[in-house]
Amino acid sequence: MLAPGRSHLLVFALAIAGSAAHADPLAPESTQKLMAQAPWHIQTGGLTNYFLWNDDGSLCVSMHDPAAASCDDEGSWSRNGSEICYKLTWWGSAYGQDAACFTVERAAEGPVDFHAKEANGMTLLYFSVPGAQ
Repeated sequence: MLAPGRSHLLVFALAIAGSAAHADPLAPESTQKLMAQAPWHIQTGGLTNYFLWNDDGSLCVSMHDPAAASCDDEGSWSRNGSEICYKLTWWGSAYGQDAACFTVERAAEGPVDFHAKEANGMTLLYFSVPGAQ
């Protein structure tokens, strides 16, 4: 039980948690532009991985260098409106992220930061795109 006079803190904390901002997914045109603009810098386990979405539907993942001549993993992607789906051969398989579908939302952290959100509202990935507009 909370001490008298402290219940207002709990109510305030619950109100803040319940009112977390929900951003709308980017429009399909904005998603397409973001995919073509630059490799996505995806932070996982303290490392940066780079996703390069090629126009032909292929996906290249580089583990350490966005300008690498070869891919550390390869796969495919498709887009249906605002939703992006990808499938890789092994990247993310330890966490069930080797294949996924998501929409993109702009993050509050900065103008080049984004969240990849699954249909259930859970964040799949946090990423940045240098130079994003």
